[in-house]
Amino acid sequence: MKLKIKRGTLLALLEFQAKNDVRYYLNGIAFMAGGKVAATDGHRLALGEHDNKVKETVIVKLHKLPTKNFDHVIIDTKAGTVELYSVHDLKIGITMCELVEGRYPDVERVLPKNFEACDEVGFNVEYLNSIAKAAKYISPKFCGIKLKLQGATGSAMAEVSYAGESMKFVVMPMRL
Repeated sequence: MKLKIKRGTLLALLEFQAKNDVRYYLNGIAFMAGGKVAATDGHRLALGEHDNKVKETVIVKLHKLPTKNFDHVIIDTKAGTVELYSVHDLKIGITMCELVEGRYPDVERVLPKNFEACDEVGFNVEYLNSIAKAAKYISPKFCGIKLKLQGATGSAMAEVSYAGESMKFVVMPMRL
């Protein structure tokens, strides 16, 4: 199966994917039916969109990208390769990938649904920093986010959209 994904979406997902987690299925990016793509480490979630036709969730773990200067990638799950392409569809790099067997968590379930105003919320600064990095991948010229809070103890959702690409990021608060 070949999966295509845009640069900004992929780089943002890689910021949020787990690294060497015992829950091995979180160490990959999940391409879900319905055009959603997600990555999470259990505390943070990135949710974007893809244009591939998949019937069931496919989890792919990418090896290190040779460069961040590309337009899109094509992931070949059968060959285990990730090909990086420029704006003019010139192949500019290649790396390896592997399929991850497992059941990815239901990410729709953790998306905040009821938003409410609150006086203060505590967040891990590293989680907010990862949202800032991901937002720059999606919108390098106009780096802004819309932050929606679910009260002082609920998760927060940040939304970024620019030039046809949009993503949602969910972070869990911390007690201070």
